[in-house]
Amino acid sequence: MELRKVLSQYFSEQEVVKLLALLDKDICIIVEGKQGPTGKSTLCRKLKELGYKAVERWEIEKEENNNTVSIVVSLNEMITKRITSSELFA
Repeated sequence: MELRKVLSQYFSEQEVVKLLALLDKDICIIVEGKQGPTGKSTLCRKLKELGYKAVERWEIEKEENNNTVSIVVSLNEMITKRITSSELFA
């Protein structure tokens, strides 16, 4: 499954299993984390390409008085290896 492959680049197997179960619920995924190259934009883009609702935290407008449910994914570890353009657009 391509989604498992994408998530495995960022998370432990235990976290991947939890996320896969939640992602089947058609809930918006909010991707947040430290400023810098942690993979937030890449993960968000990949999730959207696979048909999931995903946004980065900075894209969300504050909604007052609205009830919502979302999954928050935090990427705080900086990318240590150099990512090639072919990996970004694979």
